[in-house]
Amino acid sequence: MINSVKNNSFGESFVSKFDIGDLVYWSDFVYGPNGYEKVTNHGTITDIISIPEGSRYVIMARIVPFGENLSMPVLIHQLRKLDSED
Repeated sequence: MINSVKNNSFGESFVSKFDIGDLVYWSDFVYGPNGYEKVTNHGTITDIISIPEGSRYVIMARIVPFGENLSMPVLIHQLRKLDSED
């Protein structure tokens, strides 16, 4: 069955929804004093990249989180655009 999957990059269908400079948010689960907690992060897309993972490519966005200087990779399918109401 696995051979019937198209060899597209994982997350490729999300690329058209984002541009460099978009303000985005995503959620992570971090371990804190009360156990695992959901944390919402915000930042700006600086690049969209495709990296090899196993036998496929994975689409990631390089994000500079608000208040930080260094970018970090985030899977593109985890991102949501900030609305003017957010």
